[in-house]
Amino acid sequence: MQISQVKQDIDEWIINFLAVPNEKLNGWSPCPYAHAAINKQSYKTFIGYDLETDLNDISTHCLKPDEVVIIAYSKNQYSNPDAFFESIKEINDFLLTNRNLIALGDHPNTVEEVNGVNFNQGKYALVLVQNLNDLNSKSKKVAKAGFYNNWPENYLADIFLHREDPRASAK
Repeated sequence: MQISQVKQDIDEWIINFLAVPNEKLNGWSPCPYAHAAINKQSYKTFIGYDLETDLNDISTHCLKPDEVVIIAYSKNQYSNPDAFFESIKEINDFLLTNRNLIALGDHPNTVEEVNGVNFNQGKYALVLVQNLNDLNSKSKKVAKAGFYNNWPENYLADIFLHREDPRASAK
């Protein structure tokens, strides 16, 4: 993998999908804060080498609010999506959440669909790492505005596994 191509692919996913309002999501973009991330250039993309080592390295840094680190792996390097997500879960459980960080995974062999909209980047196994308090705070804001209202409960249970469920405070 070439970092220039990976960055281009990630940029295109963010600009052409995550930041674009979608009718099937009640006019919301898949990521309500993607547009701001583009404008602020608050995300960084890297090629990963070893999931555990990479996340351990990131855990030694304090990510600022709004900052997102995207680590891309070849889908062949982590060909088993269940093992990929289980590793991320364990690292969140035992390391990252204790340091106010959270890692969210995206794997091309696992469909992440909400109301007929496929959220996957599709080319790489990705880990997105961000400040946990900031993510919780922003989730509460969009929950109050109805962002999660039509999302399937099983999908929400997965994404809120290591986070505060913002719907409780939105009521």
